[in-house]
Amino acid sequence: INLYFVEVIMEKTELKKLVFEQIDQNKDQYIKYLESLSRIPAFIYETTHAQELVKTTMSDMGLELDVFPCTVDDAKDLDDFHAFPRNYEFAPNVENVVGVKKGSKGGKSLMLIAHVDTEAPNKLTPDTSVTIKDGKMSGLGVADSKAGVAMMLLGAEAVLKNQPELAGDLTLLSSIGKRGAIGTLTAMQRGYSADLGVYLHPAETGHGFHEIKNYSMGMLDFHIQVQGKSGKLFDELDYSEVNAIDQGMKVVAALRKWDSARQSKHRLAANGLEPQSYTKIDLFTAQSSDFYMCDALCFDITGRVNFGYDETVQSVF
Repeated sequence: INLYFVEVIMEKTELKKLVFEQIDQNKDQYIKYLESLSRIPAFIYETTHAQELVKTTMSDMGLELDVFPCTVDDAKDLDDFHAFPRNYEFAPNVENVVGVKKGSKGGKSLMLIAHVDTEAPNKLTPDTSVTIKDGKMSGLGVADSKAGVAMMLLGAEAVLKNQPELAGDLTLLSSIGKRGAIGTLTAMQRGYSADLGVYLHPAETGHGFHEIKNYSMGMLDFHIQVQGKSGKLFDELDYSEVNAIDQGMKVVAALRKWDSARQSKHRLAANGLEPQSYTKIDLFTAQSSDFYMCDALCFDITGRVNFGYDETVQSVF
């Protein structure tokens, strides 16, 4: 038995060496691949043209290909569903792309996931141009998270070239998931699963891919509308109105108080890390949206609650 495990370890060590050698040899080619992928638009909610390159790559790898749309209706009844802010909807041609390499020995299965969609062009990144300077690539969606897609595809390709037969199933999911994880949830609804899933995305902590997390934050976007009431018309000295702005600011203060109480309760255990809260409220907008004469009748507040592994959308809501 001991000899068997030694042989397995040696075999895996040799495979790891071959894979790393291939990656090193093809480094320039892999960088050009990420550059090409990043130049192809995949703006959030819009048609994901970048998935065409993903499909071609998976087909060239010999994977079983599955392309299917992302629909909110397929996921909205799931516990982890996260509604879109401001009633955003996907364009008709927004697609998930899945590639599967079937295992031949009944071993453990693995799913690699990365999202290909990016933010819309903005002042910082007005288009999909890509620059490389001082060994760093910059561009819309390079790190968020086309780098994850490229790593998933090219890493799997390097492994399969050196070991074409796998013990268990390997599933690669190029997901539409920047908002609400709808792409991943849709894939789960379609029946995709694995013994282990790894989500490839550079850490927002600035550690890039040098950090491994065993859980992720949850997010709940919210919209609160506070109603006011008009007073007597043409009576400037009337105080019977209920000003929606005044009431709305009370709600903002209550949210801040609630957030402070949550932060004192929900904290990471030390475990060698600096103890800190893992919940936070971010307020996006607070504005009056309707008024009559001198009276504010409506006040809208939008924001997001970030929460940890011990809560659900329902419990936060």
